[in-house]
Amino acid sequence: MKHSGGTAWGHPGDIPGYQTRNAVAEDGTAVTVTVTALPWAIFDGPEEELIERYLTVIDTVDEALSTP
Repeated sequence: MKHSGGTAWGHPGDIPGYQTRNAVAEDGTAVTVTVTALPWAIFDGPEEELIERYLTVIDTVDEALSTP
């Protein structure tokens, strides 16, 4: 996967009620984010905002890998 700092390898996964995203950057920096309340389970707003909330996890992984 590409992130703002380069290339990373990871394995995302979702099961009912949980979402995980993890990755390791070329320099060995690793991050794992686990969500225990999926946006669609707790948010009843516009679909665009729902997707934005879902993508927050991916953005968090990207930021963690790109921050020295």
